[in-house]
Amino acid sequence: MNWRLWVQKNDGKWDFGYYFRESFWGNGYASEACICLLRHASEIIDNEDFKIFIAKRNTNSKNMIERCGCIPISAGSNNGESGWYYKPAQQDAAPDSATLRG
Repeated sequence: MNWRLWVQKNDGKWDFGYYFRESFWGNGYASEACICLLRHASEIIDNEDFKIFIAKRNTNSKNMIERCGCIPISAGSNNGESGWYYKPAQQDAAPDSATLRG
């Protein structure tokens, strides 16, 4: 599998995740796909019920999720890794994919 995105319920909160094979990095595919998925999810899931975990060591994902309009809400850990929890910004504040392509 070259890439995937998911939204699933985990511990009473909606969890968002993605995976892109390294050969797809640096082309904006993750940002564009995540914006579309987050925009659609925000239409059916309350932002307060949404969480996104980014491991501290994963600076590329941290930068990408912030470009997608997500905001950090707290430090934490997930599966033994420390990092940050994010939530999507208000729908009208999130960028669209055309904005990211410039």
